[in-house]
Amino acid sequence: MTYFDVRIPGLTMTVLKGLYTPMGYILLLGITMNHTDKTFTISGMSCGGCVNSLTRVLKTVPGIEPLKIEVGMAQLRLDQRATSQAVKDAVARAGFEVTSEV
Repeated sequence: MTYFDVRIPGLTMTVLKGLYTPMGYILLLGITMNHTDKTFTISGMSCGGCVNSLTRVLKTVPGIEPLKIEVGMAQLRLDQRATSQAVKDAVARAGFEVTSEV
């Protein structure tokens, strides 16, 4: 089986070729979204309930994957669909505020 990557900003496609059928070759296409890991400092959190509330809200936003949420801090994986502003808006909906991001 052979493969090659097709690169488009924000998207990597891997085309796999090598499955032969009576109709000819079948091309298999795998899509991988590029992502960025960021840490946000969050004010207003004081307990495990706050962590659960924020985690629930963040999981509803397309492109945001919570990696680690603790009191006062959120490590998130963002793909190209999510922006820092989307994170700030989601945090505000949960009742907290982003004070910095790294």
